[in-house]
Amino acid sequence: RRRIGMVFQKPNPFPKSIYENISWGAKINGFKGNMDELVEQSLRSAALWDEVKDKLKKSAYELSGGQQQRLCIARTIAIQPDIILMDLRMPVKDGMDATIALKADSATKDIPVIFLTSIEDGEGRITAAKAIGAEDFLTKSKTAIQDVISKVNEILARPVRKSKNMVKISNHL
Repeated sequence: RRRIGMVFQKPNPFPKSIYENISWGAKINGFKGNMDELVEQSLRSAALWDEVKDKLKKSAYELSGGQQQRLCIARTIAIQPDIILMDLRMPVKDGMDATIALKADSATKDIPVIFLTSIEDGEGRITAAKAIGAEDFLTKSKTAIQDVISKVNEILARPVRKSKNMVKISNHL
């Protein structure tokens, strides 16, 4: 679970401050760098820094739905996961747009993304998802949990593509 980032249809911030939402995962994964810098970079990358830089100690629940979504994307980026499970439908930026931004960012471009969504998987959607760099497109109603686990394990079994040290994140999300 520590190697997997998840971005769901409904934002799921932790009942913590904005700062703690970003720093928590990095802390439990042993991040040794400058936490303030990591939090700022992650929030900038998710296009949220300017809106929250003066409210980092406030509860994440005080953010709007769209801001909470970007907070969850920033939280995922901060842990530099080995894979991201992403929903296609999200309040502001859909999964396709978020994946395009991740793939355009040198710090996140190599993180595999699997779409796990309730949206039907018409051939056009699968083709579009793969064209932007997604590993797979799984429809929740048609995919057994064991198939999701198998796909994740298959990707996690690949050679590690990055250092476990956190890298500087640029402004693409």
